[in-house]
Amino acid sequence: MPPAGGAGPGYSPPPVTSPPPPQFDPYAGGPASGYAAPGSTVPFNSGSYGTPGSVLPQGGFFPPATPPQAAYGTPTYGGLANQPPPLFGGGGGGGFGGSLWGGGNPLGGSPVMVPPSGYAGPAFSGPPVMASPYGYPPSAFPNAAPSTLFPGGLFGSATSYSSNFDPYRLIQRGRFRHAFIFDGDDPDALEINDTDVAFAFAFPRFFFSDQPLFVAPSFSLHLWDGPNASTGADLPASAYSAFLGLAWQSNPTRIIGAELAVDVGVFSEFDVMRSESLRVRGKGLGTFRITPASTLKLGVYYYDRVDVKMLPAGGIFWRPNPFTKVDLFFPQPKFSRFVSTVGTKDVWWYLAGDYGGGSWTIDRDDGREDQVDINDIRLMLGFEWGQSDRIRAGLRTWFFEFGYVADRELVYRNNPGDNLSLDDTWMVRLGLGY
Repeated sequence: MPPAGGAGPGYSPPPVTSPPPPQFDPYAGGPASGYAAPGSTVPFNSGSYGTPGSVLPQGGFFPPATPPQAAYGTPTYGGLANQPPPLFGGGGGGGFGGSLWGGGNPLGGSPVMVPPSGYAGPAFSGPPVMASPYGYPPSAFPNAAPSTLFPGGLFGSATSYSSNFDPYRLIQRGRFRHAFIFDGDDPDALEINDTDVAFAFAFPRFFFSDQPLFVAPSFSLHLWDGPNASTGADLPASAYSAFLGLAWQSNPTRIIGAELAVDVGVFSEFDVMRSESLRVRGKGLGTFRITPASTLKLGVYYYDRVDVKMLPAGGIFWRPNPFTKVDLFFPQPKFSRFVSTVGTKDVWWYLAGDYGGGSWTIDRDDGREDQVDINDIRLMLGFEWGQSDRIRAGLRTWFFEFGYVADRELVYRNNPGDNLSLDDTWMVRLGLGY
């Protein structure tokens, strides 16, 4: 022991050592490759089963709400928000930057302070709790992923889950979509303009569940040019679809789930009303999460058309990495790939298939009343963008797509001899929300 206040004989100072390096392992506690965390539910993804919207993955239709993470906890891309943007007003710069109608930072807050280079922080035994960049809530960035697919077991308690809707807002979201199908001037040509408008309302904790029931009053205007009556087939200049859509989905954090939806309404020419004008359409799907990155879906789509009443539906959704979604699902397959982030919006491109068209009651040119199907199969290349957590939940802000339309036909209920095959053609479609 050296004397107080200095070094005595035989005393040697302790060796100078560097502080131990931080034990931060960015991969500690993480799951196997391919993990996709459960995400947010979808407020009524599509109200039209003749022209259904995008198929949503993960747990039936639930893509992850969590952004992909870079090696040291920094989000790889995209901005996150726990609540949907306001229907009218609110933050954002419009277009690609934030909310559609308004300006300013949609979430507020200040950027995170970054420590200087060389800072030796405390040691961690696992991934740290990440700070919230640019004012986004910390809950958007979990500090670790579960080590098992379903910690509670097959029928055990599920994680507490709140769907992505605002209980203080009457209208959850408005939707608008317009499609144009081109055709030539031949007697058997049919050119189509379809305009769809809908508003979605939510009723939380429907039927003692932790999930809301979404109700969407919807209206569609259909403008038809052709075919000429000389072909034996004819259509009025316009028709409409007015219906109430209902949708409910079970908690996506459970291994077994369901997705149910039904449309009830009138599909007719404006001055025609008969029993066939009132139609019911719907779908029922059961979901089974095989792995954290893949989900099996099986069920039926009910179209209630003259030619097709019902189709089996099924397939597998697979998310091989945070930038790719593969939905091998009939009758709505879709492949999506992340492109870039512009402002607070993620941009994805996709290839998708669809069983399009619909069915309406009409007056024929000779005064006969009838019901007609317009059936086709569509292959589309498109782009969609929206806030990253919302677009992964299927809640895109805008989309644009260009497609090829094949196997087009007119099918009449009372006069099948007038059925007509139409030429293949192309289409463009753009929209908000659908």
